[in-house]
Amino acid sequence: MNRFKVCALVLVLCFTARAFGAINFTADYSLEGAGEGFNDPVNGAQRKAAFEFTLGFVGSYFAPRYAGETVVVRAKFDPLGGTASSAVLASASASSFGRDFAGASQASTFYPRALVNHLSGSDSNGATAEIDITFNSDVDNSTVLGGTSWYYGTNRTPGANIDMVTTAMHEIGHGLGFSSFLTSTGAYNGSFPSIWDRFLNTSNVGGTRLPSLASDALRLAERTGNDLWWDGANGVAGNGGTRPRIYAPTTFSSGSSLSHLDETIHPSDLMSPFDSGPANYSSMDLGMFQDMGWLLVPEPSAFILIGVALFPTLARRSRR
Repeated sequence: MNRFKVCALVLVLCFTARAFGAINFTADYSLEGAGEGFNDPVNGAQRKAAFEFTLGFVGSYFAPRYAGETVVVRAKFDPLGGTASSAVLASASASSFGRDFAGASQASTFYPRALVNHLSGSDSNGATAEIDITFNSDVDNSTVLGGTSWYYGTNRTPGANIDMVTTAMHEIGHGLGFSSFLTSTGAYNGSFPSIWDRFLNTSNVGGTRLPSLASDALRLAERTGNDLWWDGANGVAGNGGTRPRIYAPTTFSSGSSLSHLDETIHPSDLMSPFDSGPANYSSMDLGMFQDMGWLLVPEPSAFILIGVALFPTLARRSRR
């Protein structure tokens, strides 16, 4: 989903290993042809190293509900274009969705495939990937975003470049549930809300959850009302006891609106729509995953930040 606004950040990250079991996230590069994308003779090996590092790190946040639980993430690079100052960095979605399955916490609600498997306690789609991600290969040329390119290192120090690990974590978050089904008519795609939609509220105190509004017209007004909030208990707790604000600008932004945290209130959060440099899932993000049904590893990966952070805003880029 959309994300951008790069900052220079000098950090040394020292991650501790988790003491608990974690879900196995694995890569599927089957959509890539010979010599392209993750198989590119120049950048392919670095891309794979960064992506597979990300999968291992993301998996360490989530505890399995059944033996051998695995999330397959199918990834590719495509030329998505852009300008010298703006570009879509990547886009992602669950490969499919399911509803009204054994283990679902909410009836008449769509869940991303990985969460369907997680809650039902079994792999419902076999070898098929649960998440699809497309990265923009044009970011590595000199035209798109000027002299800025992908950073494929795993030490989270991209300088003025774009940290692929951070972008991949953001996109995986969408595949795990950060995704609204509300359409341009105020109705829901497929006639039912997503599990994400079930927690969107019309007010930061009290209010009404979006699916409970009396008409499509009322929901449509909220779509660009700049006043939507998350009211799941764990997400609220992760935000210090106040409801996280959802990105719902007055001008609808396809791929960004309703499926991110608000950029103004949560500008540095990994799941806000614009990139602000290296980031990990916040306690707020993790609480929101938990509200949707994900079982978390009890001890989040610890990290030590050593150094000085500098935040000159360089450009505005987007990822979906």
